[in-house]
Amino acid sequence: MGKSAKSTRQRDAKPAAPGRKPADRPSLAEAESAVRTLIRWAGDDPDREGLLGTPSRVVRAYQEWFAGYDEDPRDYLKRTFEEVAGYDEIVSMRRSPGRPHDRERFRPGACSLPSESEHALAFSTGRMFLSANRCPLRRNMRWGTSKQVHCEVQMGKSTKSTRQRDAKPAAPGRKPADRPSLAEAESAVRTLIRWAGDDPDREGLLGTPSRVVRAYQEWFAGYDEDPRDYLKRTFEEVAGYDEIVLLRDVRFVSHCEHHMAPIIGRVHIAYLPRNRVVGISKLIRVVDAFAKRLQVQEKLTAEIASCLDSVLKPHGVAVVVEGTHECMTTRGVRRTDVTMVTSRMLGVFRDQPQTREEFLAAVDLRSAARAGKNGA
Repeated sequence: MGKSAKSTRQRDAKPAAPGRKPADRPSLAEAESAVRTLIRWAGDDPDREGLLGTPSRVVRAYQEWFAGYDEDPRDYLKRTFEEVAGYDEIVSMRRSPGRPHDRERFRPGACSLPSESEHALAFSTGRMFLSANRCPLRRNMRWGTSKQVHCEVQMGKSTKSTRQRDAKPAAPGRKPADRPSLAEAESAVRTLIRWAGDDPDREGLLGTPSRVVRAYQEWFAGYDEDPRDYLKRTFEEVAGYDEIVLLRDVRFVSHCEHHMAPIIGRVHIAYLPRNRVVGISKLIRVVDAFAKRLQVQEKLTAEIASCLDSVLKPHGVAVVVEGTHECMTTRGVRRTDVTMVTSRMLGVFRDQPQTREEFLAAVDLRSAARAGKNGA
């Protein structure tokens, strides 16, 4: 808390960026209120214990993600060096290949900024930057205009998604009245754009509030789903199969409930059936239903395992989740080479070491980690 207050004072003391009046920036209370509105729009309760501090953390994260509005990038280029021994060839900066999933998220040789039309909120922008100490544009984080982006929202599907979501009943424990109106949600996005330091009325950002709230409907669709429904249909004609059923490398994208930043990773699921099995696509749907909510990885792991155990009632369930947390890679400690691993073992996977070892050997986490370090 001490650092937060200091950070706020430091930013307030800075002159406004060119083209932006100091009065354009909303108050801290208005920014936090906007985050609370978006949490409700996503489908959760900002007053539950795990989310009480989230508005404060998010607005502080915005100050770090969008610090570029208070800087003039030209200042960093004023000091140059002429003693280069006649060097007259290209000077380029690129990210090292890194782990396999890093190569999927970054385009080597390119330092691309997030597009304001595709990436709605600040927490999505971190995925587009090269590592903090390698990208010369990192210090100028703003709403970008580069075409080298990953499209997060498919416009054709978004409109349909809006109609589908509006027709769905409220998720268990959440009253329909708790959800703000579309206009309130879009207004909250406009407030956060102003808090970041930009003008929501400039041409490039005019449609952003609408795109953001539609993106939220996709990112947080899990609040309108009951994962148990996907496990109701099972199959008993398995010719007496009574060994482990394992699904590896189920990719997921979730959002942490502390900074509302993406958690990107994969899930490994196994269960030892008791006379019946479930379609493998249903396991993926269960992962998505829990992932598309504000989460902490430990809770996500436990929820997936508990759901499978309570509905299928197998001899045992094992779940391992590997995740990269953008709240840590794009802000704060800025460590891009760290993966968090959590596990939940139930039944025979917890009680019988040989069954647990069989599962862990099949998942082969150590080999995957070595492959990542070697850039394989």
